[in-house]
Amino acid sequence: MNEEQQGLTFVPYTPAYRQAFFDLNAAWLNAYFLLEPFDIEVLSDPEKMVIAPGGAIYVGLLKGEAVATFALTPQGEGKVELNKMAIDEEHRGKGFGHQMMEYILRVCRQREV
Repeated sequence: MNEEQQGLTFVPYTPAYRQAFFDLNAAWLNAYFLLEPFDIEVLSDPEKMVIAPGGAIYVGLLKGEAVATFALTPQGEGKVELNKMAIDEEHRGKGFGHQMMEYILRVCRQREV
């Protein structure tokens, strides 16, 4: 089975993934948008900025390497915002974005949002 067919394994964020969360999102923002001071604040301290207020971060692993990530931040009762979604440039175009969206929908259903 080749890399494109294997798929990602999603795991909840831990501080061990802090640098990957920062790097994946910073690369995405620098390539397509603008990495702003608030983004740097969120990416530098995701525990405080995303998790502490009730949000969640997940990391997509491919052969143990963090190659994708996304965050869900609370937006009121029964609502979340999907943000900080990124896939490593080397792994784009392989169907991982679709796989990530399917996983995100499952997580949202489990959280009843």
